[in-house]
Amino acid sequence: MKKDSKIRVYEIAKSLGVKSQKLIEIMEELGIRGKGTLSIIDNETAVMMQDYVKELKQKHEEEESKTLRITGGITIKTFSHEFGIPFEEIRERIMKLGLPYKTELKLSKDEVHYIAYEFGLDVPEFKSKEFLSRFVKRAPVVTVMGHVDHGKTTLLDTIRKTSVAEKE
Repeated sequence: MKKDSKIRVYEIAKSLGVKSQKLIEIMEELGIRGKGTLSIIDNETAVMMQDYVKELKQKHEEEESKTLRITGGITIKTFSHEFGIPFEEIRERIMKLGLPYKTELKLSKDEVHYIAYEFGLDVPEFKSKEFLSRFVKRAPVVTVMGHVDHGKTTLLDTIRKTSVAEKE
């Protein structure tokens, strides 16, 4: 565009790949006068609008990249790689859920979406309280194995601050 030239709104819309009506709405947001697609605006205003629309498109693309489109059946390692979240952080969250955390473990759709939700990734269908209520916090289950008379009960007594071993 020439420095002192003027251009019609529909021409700018066409060059940006947006609908003219959308560009008119953007003009209103920016406080630029224009009645319709045949309105003429100066070069400086056109450049400002082009920059603004490009910025909007970039923000939209960034938001799209944060939107989760995985159906499940992926490993924790793949999840970590796809979304750039350190594996250790994912492992910690998975442990809080009470799920195993092997790198080759395949996660269900619900697990993938819940973990994504935990990390702030956009998962619209899984933000409901109904979905989140399915994940119940519970105490861990611990198994102590060993030979007879090797101190298993004494160890558990120490942890629980009980005296079961004295009664045996």
